[in-house]
Amino acid sequence: MDSLVHITLNTGHRRQSPRSEATQLAVDSVAVELSRALRDGETSILLGNLTDAPPHYRLKASAVGSALLCTVFAPIGAPLVTFGIAKRSLHSAKLWELLHKTIDHAETSAERPPPTPWLGVRIEPTIALDLSAMSWLGDYERIVAWAWIERRGGGRRA
Repeated sequence: MDSLVHITLNTGHRRQSPRSEATQLAVDSVAVELSRALRDGETSILLGNLTDAPPHYRLKASAVGSALLCTVFAPIGAPLVTFGIAKRSLHSAKLWELLHKTIDHAETSAERPPPTPWLGVRIEPTIALDLSAMSWLGDYERIVAWAWIERRGGGRRA
């Protein structure tokens, strides 16, 4: 897989994200965090030197088959973004619909998921409490996506 579709539901912004945007070091480091989040339900984001994220942010993750659902939380506990990653078409439509369930206004259609693999991001209203996180979240989302896509064995059932 050379690229994935990265879509922000709130704005409709869509771009191809090539694998080359994420260093192997970043993907390997986030893969450890992702494994911990899948095992424990959530974990600290410790990748400050690679994405400028201080370690007091949290990643919550759950998976069903080839679909992954994550939320990044601010230090005060407010959700900043929720994102889903679909490796394959199985579970893709259900995950896409789930991402649309609690959004006030989406520029994307809940009935039309993009072709896999995709990364769909819902910016939560509470992002307004921590706008500085916007400087690193997009990169972090893509790195998590590549860590998930390249993961062997699959995740914990949600």
